[in-house]
Amino acid sequence: PQDAIKQYGADILRLWATSVAYQSDVRISDEIMKQVAEGYRKIRNTMRFVLGNLNDFKASDLVEIKDLPGVDQYMLAKLNELMKAYDEAYANYDFATANQEILNYFTNTLSSFYMDFTKDILYIEDANSPRRRQVQTVLYHHAKTMMKLLSTVLVFTAEELHDHFHCDETKAESIFLEPKYELFDIENEEEVLAYFSKFMEVRKDVLKSMEGLRNEKLIKSNMETKVTLSLKDEYKDIANLKDDLKQLFIVAKVELVDDTTLEEYETSYIKVEKFNGVQCPRCWNYFDEDEMNGELCSRCASVAHRVAE
Repeated sequence: PQDAIKQYGADILRLWATSVAYQSDVRISDEIMKQVAEGYRKIRNTMRFVLGNLNDFKASDLVEIKDLPGVDQYMLAKLNELMKAYDEAYANYDFATANQEILNYFTNTLSSFYMDFTKDILYIEDANSPRRRQVQTVLYHHAKTMMKLLSTVLVFTAEELHDHFHCDETKAESIFLEPKYELFDIENEEEVLAYFSKFMEVRKDVLKSMEGLRNEKLIKSNMETKVTLSLKDEYKDIANLKDDLKQLFIVAKVELVDDTTLEEYETSYIKVEKFNGVQCPRCWNYFDEDEMNGELCSRCASVAHRVAE
């Protein structure tokens, strides 16, 4: 154990010990430890992003959950699901499942979805813009909850994260003196989960449809893509997000149509093509020429003007 601690650190050894099936012979090897270390790095890097984007945020800036957009409420609802699954796993002494629940959430929900598209908000919007504060509210709640969840196994990492969490002036001296996490009170939580679960299915098809363009090297990133989307009847209500789909899909443009001749997917009919527009040098998004304000897009020009005042 001392050799493993010297090479990987105590927290990674603890993560390995709680990730193996103790009901049978326990295995350890350099390859296994490297896999555990990779999972640990994912957790640590994700939390670094979360805390880094709370650098100018205080608890007094928190937005009421009822005032958050649907996608933000969805993230807190998913965090509720994680807390429930984590508690259930620990109640059954199933430590490996508890660890996997956290890692899956970091990888599939927080990092590859929410953090991916909110960079466009956190880095581009005015520092005090309401939308940016809404996203920071979600990150704040994730930071508080995740530090407590992680503290069971990653004791040193959780304490270090707590030391660098400067948003809450009333925080306890140690993460281990903080109260247990609590579920968030989200109005119509089941409906929010159901609606955005459908959205995630549509998103999966849109991402799949763009693979061909990337494989043929017609685009360098999805941000260069125009998506023409015709939703099937079961998914028609996703059109309510029409003003946000470009940002949520991280593409250049989304056009909603009613056309069943496009390529069929499980949720919709989709056509993707390279968007011939102008790239804003500040946010890197693509726009039609009439959406530009000089060299910048209208949003970036507005933010730059306020900063210059």
